[in-house]
Amino acid sequence: MSTMKPILSLRGVTKHFTQHLRGGLRLDVLAGVDLDVFPGDCVVLDGPSGVGKSSLLKAIYGTYRVDGGSIMVAGTDVATAEPRAILALRRAVIGHVSQFLRVVPRVSALDIVAAPARGRGLDRAAAEARAADLLRRLQLPEKLWSLPPATFSGGEQQRVNIARGFVVDWPLMLLDEPTASLDGANAAIVAGLIDEARAKGTAMVAICHDPAMRARIATRLLPMTRVEQAA
Repeated sequence: MSTMKPILSLRGVTKHFTQHLRGGLRLDVLAGVDLDVFPGDCVVLDGPSGVGKSSLLKAIYGTYRVDGGSIMVAGTDVATAEPRAILALRRAVIGHVSQFLRVVPRVSALDIVAAPARGRGLDRAAAEARAADLLRRLQLPEKLWSLPPATFSGGEQQRVNIARGFVVDWPLMLLDEPTASLDGANAAIVAGLIDEARAKGTAMVAICHDPAMRARIATRLLPMTRVEQAA
């Protein structure tokens, strides 16, 4: 592994929030996080709620600005990059499966899943074929593909979300509780998709509270603990 270059490299990442409704109270959530993630890795952030796992994932994706440190992804420091550069990374480098599907009203499930592939230059037919294959694997009934997912169940929406995340081969994927609302059979399918992506060289950072799934997908854990607050 030492000869490989990390796809993601974090050095000294710090983040705090100011709670204005509590008199400007400062809440430190990340303090000097270092991490290298290599092709084929699946690093699972490990620790109880409140230790900054979601904040770290959002910092890597560029949703949260950090207070210090660097977050290098494909030659770009997400910690200091302009919004345009972060959007370019999201189109070409960083895939993201969140806990919730954020959908555009009246857009069909098939179009939502195919969109990242079309954004990477695939023609409509090829993108839709890839999307259909994933929806089929994730056992979403074909009668739902042409419908907007707003009326779907939580588990159905999450399968659309997962299919969208895996429809292209990303260098780096961020997974936030990808199987939380799925039954055991579909969770196993997602674990298989993770294995396939890793075999192609995708690096992954994941949050996964289910012990069995965490043991199934993690190549290693990043232990995280609550930051000691200044008196």
